[in-house]
Amino acid sequence: MSNLPTPPKRNLSGKVVHTSQKEMIINFYKDTLIADPDITYDNLLTTVSTASGIGIGT
Repeated sequence: MSNLPTPPKRNLSGKVVHTSQKEMIINFYKDTLIADPDITYDNLLTTVSTASGIGIGT
């Protein structure tokens, strides 16, 4: 096996976002804002969505 990281599992469309997933999204959001306070909102959404595996429209 290779040592490549596995991509995050995507949340399926129409499925419920559970409490632990909501907390994860909030933590990604806060960490991203601390790391880059001048980030635009659209870039912030894209970054959080990519990191968490949960779509922007969820």
